[in-house]
Amino acid sequence: MKYLLRAVAFVLVLVSGISFLGWNSITYAKDSEDYTIDEINRILEASSTTQTIVASEIEMIEQMIAEGVITEEQLNHEMQKLSAASFAELRNKGYTNSQIESIKDYDASMDALNYIKSGSQEAYVTFRYGLAGSDNTKKAVRIAYDIIWSKVPLFCFTDGFGIGWIATDKDSKELATIVTEVVSTGMVYSVDGSEWIGTREATLDTNTPGIVAGEIALGKADGNYVKRIGGMIMVETQAGSYNLETIRIFVAYAHSYFFIEVGAGVAIDFEKVGLNITFSPKLKQEMLVRDNHTFRYSDLDIIEAPNDEL
Repeated sequence: MKYLLRAVAFVLVLVSGISFLGWNSITYAKDSEDYTIDEINRILEASSTTQTIVASEIEMIEQMIAEGVITEEQLNHEMQKLSAASFAELRNKGYTNSQIESIKDYDASMDALNYIKSGSQEAYVTFRYGLAGSDNTKKAVRIAYDIIWSKVPLFCFTDGFGIGWIATDKDSKELATIVTEVVSTGMVYSVDGSEWIGTREATLDTNTPGIVAGEIALGKADGNYVKRIGGMIMVETQAGSYNLETIRIFVAYAHSYFFIEVGAGVAIDFEKVGLNITFSPKLKQEMLVRDNHTFRYSDLDIIEAPNDEL
């Protein structure tokens, strides 16, 4: 397992996308069809090529302060605003009863960072990604990813993520690709993480070739929160050629630390130069997870995609 305790772009608001659902829209478990995250988990667990990154929310905050992204005074101010919020408001954002109790005990005379570190607020996010199957013809491949919080994070607003890729042939020449299928869904859990409540679709943007960017509201879920986000992306050679030898996958996760209204024009930024993709923060953002790995099409332990042909 690789550990990346470096901070990633936080609040992501896409200007355009292929999917947009209401931010409070939840499909409850009793109304849900069989969900794919279990299949994604099975695939990623079974493959030795799966990449895993674990990041700490508190270490992210410490690094932001060290780099001057935010000041301790700003963090104190945000904690004061949280402390002043009502129980119902905090529940609606997704905080647990124990978190709310701790937040309400905070006062302006305290140092927010030390107060957070001294309590039981620390939350970790685990980002796994890898290949979910191939058609054995070197024409298509499916990318799987799974993002899960260990507990309700201290800041439970709108988070974003990015998945990019560069496919090459046997001579390391880049291949143009297209996305023929993409899905991304959040799983809403009770605040103690014990009960699956339902699902919430992510907003996705696939307008840039080789990039899928998404965002999802963690809180505002009837007192529950989005604990887990998973999805699959079907990638094929644009020309329909059968010469895909390697695919380098880039991932990023963006965790919000201050509240920004949806539609405020805040978006994760990315740049493709040569055979490299860089995700970077924009307004009030900082990187929490960023990683990349090159997969070979000939990897022997790529698990077949579930219940369908690629």
